[in-house]
Amino acid sequence: MTDHVRVPTASAVNLAHALCQAVADDLGVRVLFLKGPIASLQGLREKGRVSGDVDVLCRPRDQDAFVAALAARGWRARPLSTAAREFVTHSVTVLHDEWPCDIDVHVRFPGFFADPDTVFEALWRDRECHQVAAVDLDAPSRLAQWLVLLLHGLRSPDLPRNAAEVDAAHRSFRDELTDSERSTLLALVDETGATEVTADFFRGLGVPRPARATPSPDLALWRLQAAPSRTESWMLLLMEAHGWSRLHILARALVPAREELVADHPEATDGGGALLRAYARRLRRAAALAPRALLNVARSYRDVRAGHRETGQPAGTPPEPTAATGAEEPIAQATGATDARDTSSGASAEPRTHPRFAVDRAPADPTEQETTATTDVYVLPLAPGGVQVPLALQGTAAALWTIIEDVGMDIDAVTDVAEQWWDVPRATLRHDVAAFLDTINGAGRTSRL
Repeated sequence: MTDHVRVPTASAVNLAHALCQAVADDLGVRVLFLKGPIASLQGLREKGRVSGDVDVLCRPRDQDAFVAALAARGWRARPLSTAAREFVTHSVTVLHDEWPCDIDVHVRFPGFFADPDTVFEALWRDRECHQVAAVDLDAPSRLAQWLVLLLHGLRSPDLPRNAAEVDAAHRSFRDELTDSERSTLLALVDETGATEVTADFFRGLGVPRPARATPSPDLALWRLQAAPSRTESWMLLLMEAHGWSRLHILARALVPAREELVADHPEATDGGGALLRAYARRLRRAAALAPRALLNVARSYRDVRAGHRETGQPAGTPPEPTAATGAEEPIAQATGATDARDTSSGASAEPRTHPRFAVDRAPADPTEQETTATTDVYVLPLAPGGVQVPLALQGTAAALWTIIEDVGMDIDAVTDVAEQWWDVPRATLRHDVAAFLDTINGAGRTSRL
């Protein structure tokens, strides 16, 4: 009655968005979805672009409970190298053995220098609701998402995809946005502390922007972390370290432990030769990038110290992560989840109700008749404790799901429609329908039907 099919990444990403919204709704916290399929729905990215992960933004005080709730559904922290633990301070990445995508739980997005709570509230204020995988998701407004994509593009503008996003933002600001939208956008830029990062971009469009005599410490560190490699960040750590700790940092940078090398270079797991080649590539790359990186660090370090002198704050390294992300540190259990419930004035008065299932479909085959319903269907039960991986339905199973969407989960109602579709004895059909509904409702822990 059913076939085994692999859930494609695009559908898995859509379903993971729905999962994150369901988790947030269960906890009573607010989240916003950045980039990904919603950016396509907002007309900011081309349709059909496949994301490899989910970017979800929450407030810092909600992150631990949100990540713990994902852990209760089988997600775990991605193993991180020392470099990643030191330098990735804006998000926690979780993965699942049976999902082909990651979830990045952000408390800040690089390029927004205002307080993370201030940024979240500014993005939440004009949020939009978009449906992905049959579930309503909250996302920044189209203008705010435009700004998120611009910041993402400016972070590594040498990458072709990022350069394309910056170019698209340039064209749309110049040719598509109204004067009112431009004013609203620039006000949001200033409110969220994105003025410095975007100043050159807007000046290139003839839009005057306030300028500082020297870059702020935030901008200096952002530039280092936006470098094409982590060489600059390692050097900054060396400059901030003292005594023997410098030798320890240098050793970890040049000759990391095997598990740390593999965390940054997964291909190094293919035997001893692959491991040695990964070490050699790392050393060659570090040697090639070191001179330029040293100049960048020296310049940025000067700017950081100058900026801190202006504000009277002590100079320091990038801020510490807001949540434990180490490879050896398990995610906390989802206890006391109700403590995370959002009672702020900006939250909805009533908890959002979400569907029992998230549903995504493969592109339909135009050569097939509608009643055969051979298009693959991917279903994710959203209730806690049930199936935590997508159910991949194909053939008859996909057709039955299409009937269920029309008539509900009543056995007789589904059987009545199925009897019109297929020349099969009613008793046999009813037995198969009952078994199918038991599998769906029983939350059997299998990823495929």
